[in-house]
Amino acid sequence: ELKKGAIPACWGISRQWGELLAEAGGDPGSNGPDSWERELFLTEWLGAKSGFRQFAAQNALPMTEGRVFSTPGAAARWAEGLLSCGKGVVVKADRGAGGRCQAILRPEGGKKAQGRVWRAISGIEEALEGAVAVEELVENGGSINSFSCQGEADGAGGFRLLFAARHLAGEEGFEGALLGQGSLGGLSARQIAELGSRTGKKVSAMGYAGVCGFDMALGEDNRPVLLEMNPRRTTTTHAAVLAARLFGPEWKSRVCVAAAHGFGCAESYPDLRYKLSNLLFPVEGRGEGVVVAAPPTGDKASLLAFGKSARGALALMREALKRIGE
Repeated sequence: ELKKGAIPACWGISRQWGELLAEAGGDPGSNGPDSWERELFLTEWLGAKSGFRQFAAQNALPMTEGRVFSTPGAAARWAEGLLSCGKGVVVKADRGAGGRCQAILRPEGGKKAQGRVWRAISGIEEALEGAVAVEELVENGGSINSFSCQGEADGAGGFRLLFAARHLAGEEGFEGALLGQGSLGGLSARQIAELGSRTGKKVSAMGYAGVCGFDMALGEDNRPVLLEMNPRRTTTTHAAVLAARLFGPEWKSRVCVAAAHGFGCAESYPDLRYKLSNLLFPVEGRGEGVVVAAPPTGDKASLLAFGKSARGALALMREALKRIGE
């Protein structure tokens, strides 16, 4: 299909993808290798913390204060300075996905920051192998309120916002996300959607085409600022796709989805379904319930809970996780 001039949506770079590009290298036409290489460049550049930070500055998009350093040592020294001034920091691998590629550090009175920062960076494998981003921690009312917007770019300036989600970092008893009806809890929903759409259109105008998501955080002034871009599908994407299949195109106004990603689970798939039997979607007469989104693999599993409200979805998820832990 590549040799016929097809340009598949690109979710990331892999060795196999590079080999296919090299194989098709002699094909002529505007939809040939030059176009593919351009799309791959945009995916790699925008997906890196350094690239997206440069992109945001060029397009006057609000982003967290921070810098990207070529060595872990330089990053540690700058982060120590921020902590010494009483500011919280986030250290991240320049390239890497998910919470495992970052660490959050808050100032601790008169304690020295030097050892803490280096230990945090040393615990991020990707940070030791490449550049490291250091950002000021953005909080709202003393807590971290982070969100993501996801949509589709057409590569010509058009962008369709698909959904927004609120990140859950354990405050509800599990790590994951909440999306759909009432998920943002009234927290600057309009501003979050506007920033996501504006950023998506800028990305699209550069020639990026396909699914993309933008992580952001709410500051003390209740205004969102950008954190990074994910030029690919994410675990939250699958929750939205399944919700649309089960509840139709208007799912965001009909149901709230709680997603628990990669929690510890030693059960087999049949045992997991047995424990959740009367919670599995659809619970009789309710149009709600739990779905095993990713069966146990390597002692990890993922669940989705569909409820008519955010409270209902969270209650279902907490009950499901309680049963699994018993």
